[in-house]
Amino acid sequence: MNPESYPDKIEIMWIKNVILIFAMCSAYIFFSIINILGIKYNGANESNMYIVFCVLLAVMSLLIIFFDWGHHRFRFNKYQYVFLCIPILITFLFIKEYTGNSHIFRTFQLFLIWSVVSLYIGIYYAKNKCEYNDSIKYWMLLMWFLSIGTIKILFLFLLTTNKYLKSIDGYQTLSYTSALAYSLNLFFILYKSKIKLFPFCSHPVYKILSIVLLALQVLCVFISGGRGGFVVIVFSSIILFCYGLNFSIIRKKTMLIFSLFTIIIVLVSIPFFSKNELIKVGVNRVFSYISSSGIDMKQTSYRDIVYNEALIKIKNRPLFGHGVFRQMDYMGEWMYPHNFFLEILLGGGIVYLLFILLISYIFYKRMIYLVKLDISHVLLLSIFSFTFVLLMFSGTYLSTPFFWFLGSYVFSYPTKL
Repeated sequence: MNPESYPDKIEIMWIKNVILIFAMCSAYIFFSIINILGIKYNGANESNMYIVFCVLLAVMSLLIIFFDWGHHRFRFNKYQYVFLCIPILITFLFIKEYTGNSHIFRTFQLFLIWSVVSLYIGIYYAKNKCEYNDSIKYWMLLMWFLSIGTIKILFLFLLTTNKYLKSIDGYQTLSYTSALAYSLNLFFILYKSKIKLFPFCSHPVYKILSIVLLALQVLCVFISGGRGGFVVIVFSSIILFCYGLNFSIIRKKTMLIFSLFTIIIVLVSIPFFSKNELIKVGVNRVFSYISSSGIDMKQTSYRDIVYNEALIKIKNRPLFGHGVFRQMDYMGEWMYPHNFFLEILLGGGIVYLLFILLISYIFYKRMIYLVKLDISHVLLLSIFSFTFVLLMFSGTYLSTPFFWFLGSYVFSYPTKL
C-alpha cells in the first residue's frame, strides 16, 4: 500500500470503531445525548427518536461488517459459523413461540437491533485483531461520553430543586450508565501503561482528572439510588484489582496510593454531600436491602415477588421449561425473571441450564486464556463485570448487547483451546 494512503486508512478505522462501539451501547449513548442536550424524552409513546437512533447505528454497523467480510473474503472457523447461525435459530424460536404477546415482540425487536449486531461485531473484532487493538482508545471515548451525560445530571441535582430531578425518570439507566463508565475508567486508570491509548493520556493532569472522574461516577450511582450500579462498581473493582495483583500488572504500592487517594476524596466529600437531602435519599435506597438481619428481599424492587413467581413456573416444567420466548406469557407484567439463571431454567429447564453451564465453563477458560495472551483483553473483564451484574438483577440475555459481543468475540478468537 502506498504510504500516502495511510492517513485515509486511519481515518476510516476511527469512524468504523466509533460506530461499532457506540452501536453496542446505543441505549446508553442516547441517554447521554438527551442529557447533554437537555432534551426531556418521555419514551417511544412520545417519539420514535430513540428507536430510529438505535436502528441507524445498527444498520451502519452491519454495513461496515458485511462490506469488510465481502471485500476480504474471510473464511470462518467452526465457532464463528455457530454464532452466525444463532440469529436464525432465535428467529425460528420467535416464530414458533410467538403468541401475540407485546412483550415477546418487543424483546425480539431489541434482539435484532442490539444483540444480533453486537454478535457480529464480536466476530468482526475477533477476525481483525489490529482493529480490536486500535478500538481500545475509542472505548475511552465512549467512557467520557457516558460520563459527561451522567455528570450533568449530578450537577443539576446539586444545583437545583426542580421536582423532576428529585425523582429521576429511568434511575436504573442512570445507575448502570454511570457504573459502566466507572468500570471502563478503572480499567484505563489501572492498565493504561500496558495498552495503546491517546498520547495525552500519559499527562499527569489527565491522570488526576481520571481519578476525580472516577469519584464523580460513583457519586452518580448513589444519586440515582440504583442498587445494580453499585454492585457493578464493587464487582468490577474486585475483578480488575485482583487480576492486576495476581499477575503482577498492578504494583501493591500503586494500589495503596490509589486507595488512599480515593479514601481522601470520600472523606472530604462526606461533610458537603451529607447535607444534600437528594443524595441521602439515593444512598439510603442503594443500601435499603441491607438490614441487621442480613439481606431484606422486600427492599429489592419486588425482586422477591418476581423470583418466587419464576420458581413456581419453573416447578411446573422443570426439565424443558416453557420456551425461550413463551416464558414471557407466564411472567405477565414482569416479562422475565430478572435473573439470568432463573430465565434459563424458565425458558429451557434443567437441560438448557446444563448446556449453558458447560458453555459458561468453556467461555471462562477461553476468556482467561485471551487475557493472558494479550493484556488489552482485560477490557473484556470490565465489560463482563457490568454484563454479569446486569443479567443477575435486571436484564434479559436476549436483549443484552454485551452478552452476545463477549460470547462471539471470546469463542470466535482464533486460539489453540
